Amino acid sequence: MVWRAGAALALALWAPGAGAQEPPTGPGPPKAPEPNPAPGVLLRSCADDSLGAQVQGKACEAALAIATLTPTERRAALVHRGMTELQGASPAGADSDFAQAVKLGAGEGDLLDARCRGLALSGRMLSAAQRACDAVVARRPGNAFALGARGMVELKLRRFQPAWTDYDAAARLEPATMEWRLGRGAAALKLGRTAEGQADIRAAEAGRPGITAEFAGYGVKVGAAP
Repeated sequence: MVWRAGAALALALWAPGAGAQEPPTGPGPPKAPEPNPAPGVLLRSCADDSLGAQVQGKACEAALAIATLTPTERRAALVHRGMTELQGASPAGADSDFAQAVKLGAGEGDLLDARCRGLALSGRMLSAAQRACDAVVARRPGNAFALGARGMVELKLRRFQPAWTDYDAAARLEPATMEWRLGRGAAALKLGRTAEGQADIRAAEAGRPGITAEFAGYGVKVGAAP
């Protein structure tokens, strides 16, 4: 799932009540939001972790400064900003944003999503990330983003068979999403299944050039496939 944090993993945080969002699949580096963009552009950028945590967080800041946001839009922006704060080692800021989001109607599932995703990308507090991701998968067993986020946590915890299982399930749900193919390939290599792992890595790089480098940005170094 490459959610550019700051690959993949979107793992694109799930906007509250809006379902999973597709991570961008086109090649090329992420672009910052336009200067003085319209509210809709800011809100989309706030929800797009392919931009990186810093750019995404700034988009959320700008969106939250707009007085005319609806409660639903403000709630979503707070949850997304909280996720970027987890990536930036600011749990107190994240907790504050999540508390405000709850007052605007955010449910437990929204906050679990954000904690699972943010901590998976950051690589910090992996035990807490595992608990959050387990809870999300229990709530949404058929959600590829939840499975992919947990797969990244398991890779970082060196739990390679569970990581492979989660990425495989995500890839079967969304065969065109290269993040899941790359994660599955990375886990297969660690399990000694070299040919299988290299095949997935080649397919992921062909489908989304540069994805291996994006995973490295999340702290997951994937051996290059010949």
